[in-house]
Amino acid sequence: MVWAALLAVPLLLFVGVMAARQGSTIIGGVLVIGTIVCGIGTLPALSSRLDVEWDAAGLAGPSQVYGPFILFGRNRIGWDEIVELGGTGFNYAYVAAADGRRVHWTELHVPPGRLFAMLQRRRPDLLPAAIR
Repeated sequence: MVWAALLAVPLLLFVGVMAARQGSTIIGGVLVIGTIVCGIGTLPALSSRLDVEWDAAGLAGPSQVYGPFILFGRNRIGWDEIVELGGTGFNYAYVAAADGRRVHWTELHVPPGRLFAMLQRRRPDLLPAAIR
């Protein structure tokens, strides 16, 4: 997904500039401005601050899932503190502690199945019967 965005941004900028040079300033301007806004929106996805790390004590990762705030907060939650496993409307999975702390992730930052395999070993009570 990120690679597609990285390839699409320069292409759409080029098309927008060419449209503006050919006299379609409204179409060109909309393409250029829209591409810049969307391109800036994908930049946080390239940060290693979104990676989730885990060890024998627990896991640590991003505490936010929306826009530029995604890079600001990180939480650490112990395996025994986890009370909920869920998902958001933005296709992020998360684990939550009783005090409201969350760690969010997507398959972009955690290889598919690796964290769920660790959760299955550490906290099988959280996973639905279909996954166990």
